[in-house]
Amino acid sequence: MTKWILLAVGLLLLLPEAWYLISDPIRPNDAAVAFKDLAEIPAFQLREQHSVNLTVTAPNDPAWKRIRRSWGEPDYAIVHVGRNSLVGAYQHCFDAVSVGVTQGESQLSLEDSGPIYGFSTDSDGFPPLCKSLGKKFRVRPGSAVQIDITAQSDQLTSDTKVIVRPVWDYTKDKLVGVAIDEDLRLIVKWLAVFGLAIMLLAGLLFVHARRLRS
Repeated sequence: MTKWILLAVGLLLLLPEAWYLISDPIRPNDAAVAFKDLAEIPAFQLREQHSVNLTVTAPNDPAWKRIRRSWGEPDYAIVHVGRNSLVGAYQHCFDAVSVGVTQGESQLSLEDSGPIYGFSTDSDGFPPLCKSLGKKFRVRPGSAVQIDITAQSDQLTSDTKVIVRPVWDYTKDKLVGVAIDEDLRLIVKWLAVFGLAIMLLAGLLFVHARRLRS
């Protein structure tokens, strides 16, 4: 009876690891992938050329499939960013830039983008003189779009750039969830190791019992 109990306990301890492998949840490295710029154009280049056309493809690799399964579909924000000597990464007004996004022959609708994660704005969360902090759109995974970016004035400074980046609401909460999941993952891994050890012990007991009977 002891052998069967040990075998059952070992199998139960393996179940969380099996669930983790089957569910394939988001991983810590995936979070870094999620915040990579899909495109960027230096502001000085945009100012000199006046208008730039970019082709951007919504990513759809295995990491992104896990990201979407855990966080949902992102919006894709087009914003004007740079660095501020006081606060570091800074999101500037988007008033000096206009954009249009097309997919094939269709013009995609754009919404106003708010502050994006990882960048500071003014203390109230929105520069008071800005009409807009950027534009955002949504597109299906793997789809390619054309983004036309036009400088409306010479207000773009040389040390800034316009970027296209995936964004989600409540990003900080999502990152906290990833950190908690990683802690749970470590516990699940050790449970699996313990379960395998118990099953090995049960196997040895079965072998010993068979030798005694023979």
